Amino acid sequence: MDWEGGAASFLYDLARRCGDKEPEPGAVLRERWEALQF
Repeated sequence: MDWEGGAASFLYDLARRCGDKEPEPGAVLRERWEALQF
């Protein structure tokens, strides 16, 4: 697993723990994360 995949998994899990019943797929979160970096 690459670090971006790990970040996406982390963000997805965090969203679930914070009460988001249906967070966006990890791939979408990963794309957002990459967009913030570049």
